Amino acid sequence: MSEIRFDSEKELVEGIKQSQVYKDFSSKYIGPKIDREKEAWRLLSEHRGQYTREILNQVFDTVDLDPNNKRWFGSLLAAPNRNLILGSEPSLINQWFEELLFSGKDPLVSLNTCMKQFKIKGASKGLATLLLYLSNPEKYSIWVNATQEGLIVLGRITDLKGQDWGENYTQFNSEAIDFRKNHGFLPQETDWFLTFISSIESEDNYFRVDEEALRSEPITIPGDDESDIDDVVGEPMELRVMRWTPTNEMGVVALFIEFRKQLGFPIIEVIRTRFPDAAVFESSSKGYIRRYIEFEFRSSSYRAHLKTKRRCHYVVCWENDWKDCPIPVFELKQRIPDIIKMENDKLEAQQCG
Repeated sequence: MSEIRFDSEKELVEGIKQSQVYKDFSSKYIGPKIDREKEAWRLLSEHRGQYTREILNQVFDTVDLDPNNKRWFGSLLAAPNRNLILGSEPSLINQWFEELLFSGKDPLVSLNTCMKQFKIKGASKGLATLLLYLSNPEKYSIWVNATQEGLIVLGRITDLKGQDWGENYTQFNSEAIDFRKNHGFLPQETDWFLTFISSIESEDNYFRVDEEALRSEPITIPGDDESDIDDVVGEPMELRVMRWTPTNEMGVVALFIEFRKQLGFPIIEVIRTRFPDAAVFESSSKGYIRRYIEFEFRSSSYRAHLKTKRRCHYVVCWENDWKDCPIPVFELKQRIPDIIKMENDKLEAQQCG
């Protein structure tokens, strides 16, 4: 792995701006991102006080789905977290949004009110500050774990703890805006920059960046909040290593590792965070053949990788919602229950015999 060293925040940001990953983001994604956010705010303003499940689904999809139909904010606005939010009473949801966006109160006071008094399951700092940001991108920044970690890497803040949401957000937002203004990029780029920086190693007043990361596809914003994920589970299902169905790509990886031999891949060579996600060996009559696998929660997410020149042999997913996928798909939702049933039947036959 080749690394590049940057000796200051200014050098780091300039290095990112010169990278292919930033050029791809700025040329392909920033324009649609700005348009999506403006449209989402228009919908929020137009339907003020009358939010229904249908309207909020439209708002969430508008702000979240990028040109490749991939979710910009990861789990924040995706199922099942979205289902937790929309499972609350409509009157509570409307009260929550009204307090935060239209009450005329200091938004930092309203943030505390929403987070402490008008609690909505699945709605934490990520959703609240995203809504504030949509109302005024120049004034507010999106506060999720990844953007917070980016400021920590830069040495601008320390870990924000305690339950005073308004006070913590004041500190986070002040530094995020100062960071953006110091380096002259758009408000709509702040979440992207901070998320990219969150994965960088800092040490002794310098930063070390994997050169490969500067060439890869534009990243999305993982919008998980520590207070959101405690209740996020799938449907009850006995899957040996899991008692619930997976809700994200990591759950798919865990199931694949557990059932890899039954799926025909007895040896894992490497699992990584760049495309393709894994190199494995597939058993065949000729011996073992190296194969490359991309893990997805739903197979349709593989569309984002169609333009890559790197090879991939299989998509392994929980749910196959893309029947015309150009490469073979392993749908674990169907395969694993069949594997478990077959093994249980075999064990029962042995015990009876």
